[in-house]
Amino acid sequence: MTTAPQPEHSGFFLEKRPEPPTRNKEAAQRRWKSIFLFVTSAAYGFVILLIFYIQAYGGIHMSMFAIYLYGLLGGACIVLLSRLYNKVDRSRQILTEVLEKSAEARIITSPEGDTIYSNERFNKLVDGLGTQDLHAFTRLFEHAGKIEKLLHDLQAKAAPAGSATTEINTRIRGRQTWFQVTCQHIVGWAGYVQWRFDDITHRHQMETAIREEREKLRDFTDNAPVGFFTVDEDGKFRFANDTLLRLFGTDEKTLIGKLKLHDFLVTPPAKGRPFDCFEEGGYHQHGELLMKGAGGRVFKSAITHSITRGEDGGVISRSIVYDLTTEQKMQQALRESEDRFERLFEEAPVGICLLNAAGIISDCNQTLAAMMKLPVNALNGKPLLHFVDVDAQAKAEEWLKNLSRGIRTESFIEIPLRGSIEIVAQVYARKFKSGDSFVLHFIDLTEQKNLEKQFTQSQKMQAIGQLAGGIAHDFNNLLTAMIGFCDLLLLRHKPGDPSFADIMQIKQNANRAANLVRQLLAFSRQQTLQPRVLDMTDVLSELSHLLRRLIGANIELDLTHGSELGLIKADQGQMDQVLINLVVNARDAMPQGGKV
Repeated sequence: MTTAPQPEHSGFFLEKRPEPPTRNKEAAQRRWKSIFLFVTSAAYGFVILLIFYIQAYGGIHMSMFAIYLYGLLGGACIVLLSRLYNKVDRSRQILTEVLEKSAEARIITSPEGDTIYSNERFNKLVDGLGTQDLHAFTRLFEHAGKIEKLLHDLQAKAAPAGSATTEINTRIRGRQTWFQVTCQHIVGWAGYVQWRFDDITHRHQMETAIREEREKLRDFTDNAPVGFFTVDEDGKFRFANDTLLRLFGTDEKTLIGKLKLHDFLVTPPAKGRPFDCFEEGGYHQHGELLMKGAGGRVFKSAITHSITRGEDGGVISRSIVYDLTTEQKMQQALRESEDRFERLFEEAPVGICLLNAAGIISDCNQTLAAMMKLPVNALNGKPLLHFVDVDAQAKAEEWLKNLSRGIRTESFIEIPLRGSIEIVAQVYARKFKSGDSFVLHFIDLTEQKNLEKQFTQSQKMQAIGQLAGGIAHDFNNLLTAMIGFCDLLLLRHKPGDPSFADIMQIKQNANRAANLVRQLLAFSRQQTLQPRVLDMTDVLSELSHLLRRLIGANIELDLTHGSELGLIKADQGQMDQVLINLVVNARDAMPQGGKV
């Protein structure tokens, strides 16, 4: 409860009512009223006696004069009394009009506490709460006794000729309502009190809303991601939010009015003013600079520094500081991420390309370009199908369309690619979650296909070997019989017999055939190697006839035996095969003839 200034209608009330007398004036007025009434009564009594005397002793003219004088005095009294009552009535009407037209509920109470007047707003306020008096107002509240005591204390505080104000709240018809209660003693009327009840709910709501908005603004500035500060013409801080205090590593008590802006600049402007951040100065300064905190921490910041002049001509700044440390870390992390992606993309062991929705290669790595023996710029911006073999283009296009539509299909396809060379690639594709682009991975299968061909050829050779081994077994049985029969013939035909040379030739050729069979069996891995000590001179002599037939007539075979050749230990069949291979290779190297 606080003492308040005069209510808004008090001046009007004091102006319109009759001049309030002081205590001396009141006594004088009462004396003059008594004298006036006494004189008037005496005059009336005298005139009446005069009339009776004239009627008894005088003539008609004196009687008429006395009656005229009686009427004149009576009329004067009536006029004076009428004017007096009209003036009081007019003041009462004006006062009533003021109170009724007031926007607040008002009542006037007597020294006994009775309500001698209440306006219509007060009557509506306490409607249904009993007698329309001050006690009815207290029944608006849950604790009426406390409110009565509060009003009693308010009246005592306003005594004897002042006013006092307090604010109280209650719920009326489910709505929180605030009242400002003003108690004002009526000057010149001891004990008479005017009560005014202002509904300040809207004002209170506005104040609450403004206070909440201020708290929100304060919370925003203190917890904003940037620092706010203000400095004066001496460079001293006049305001700083919590974010700036955290950046500087200090507190408001230490900073405000004590430390200067240049205390926190790593390189203050040498020719700048105390409130300048940059050398060039100006009213609008912005850029990046190094700042330091109270603990020596140096950080890069972006600052916007606006200089204005107040009404008193003094300098004041409105400045924003943004710590770039986090941004620098993010940029560094982004660069590292880009570097990792570039290494992953460029140094990947497989070909990679990015394909847009139109089937155009937007980017590819060096591996894919090297795979196709083309430069990277020859691939970028070109349709992928341009590098696919004509026979496989329809298959590749259908596969990509199915992937774009989300239709389950093969996870990869094998297609021949055309670049500077033709290769076979295994292609994997994956659609990005956002957009219609694809990332394609290419694995060069050319070498694998060659290996597969070699493996197939080796399988064929193995089958031939197995077939040759089976034939060699059967042929070896025939040769064994032939050699055996030659031995039987040699028993009957001695060296002097004309048939001896022919039989020996048959046996030698049969032995060579048996040797060939042995090589076939060794080729088919169906005969184990039998290494033994060999004389190369004998081996060459036995093979000379076969070698001459192998090299043909246009190539001369010259055998020169060394005199000091050592013996070797090897499988004779394998040694014969080595010598035959050497001679055959020499023959193939001399298609026009020559000498071995």
